Amino acid sequence: MLGWKFQSFILICFMWGLTYALLCPDQSSYEKVDAIRLSKMDATWYDVFDVPYLERAIDCWDWHTIRPAENGFTVNMTLHVAEKPLEKHLDILIHYIHNLDGTYFLNPELKNAHSSTMKQSVLHKSTERTISGIEEQIEALYSAKFFFLTDYENYFIVALCGPAGLVSIVKNRRAYPTAMDVMNIWNALSEQGEIPKLQIEFKHICVSRHYTTKGL
Repeated sequence: MLGWKFQSFILICFMWGLTYALLCPDQSSYEKVDAIRLSKMDATWYDVFDVPYLERAIDCWDWHTIRPAENGFTVNMTLHVAEKPLEKHLDILIHYIHNLDGTYFLNPELKNAHSSTMKQSVLHKSTERTISGIEEQIEALYSAKFFFLTDYENYFIVALCGPAGLVSIVKNRRAYPTAMDVMNIWNALSEQGEIPKLQIEFKHICVSRHYTTKGL
């Protein structure tokens, strides 16, 4: 990425709404997650927005029950899909394994179960294109290196370095973010040299959902 021509660099910064930053390209080390501290919180981290916005078959990915595990930590992740009743939402267990440099990768032993559950979650609206997209997403997830930004109180940012820079999947302790929540997240990215778009695009389905058994 350092070898890109200046014109391409400016174009990508404009398209993605980010300035050249400290987190990407890959650094020599990132801060390791304190899984023990997270496990004691027993909190739910709600999916609120991505930077840049990512269109996916699964609308919202909420994290809960984070526990220390061999060489990393596990997460129970609830998949919320539009037009699907709450009681039919499915959970996935994922296991992040530490690379010893602050980055993590997903345990490949859980890959097939992850893929199967995602496909099952969208059966009510699945098409050949949807299934193909899920398979591509699974391959990308299980070949990626992740790192995390969190204050252990308000936000938890799942991040990776994509072809055009930082990709951030932002989770928040409140399903309906306040102005203070957005400012905390903005500051966390800004402190790392990552400047989000002035107008953040929330995941509308995620931040406006109602927790009833009648659906979203």
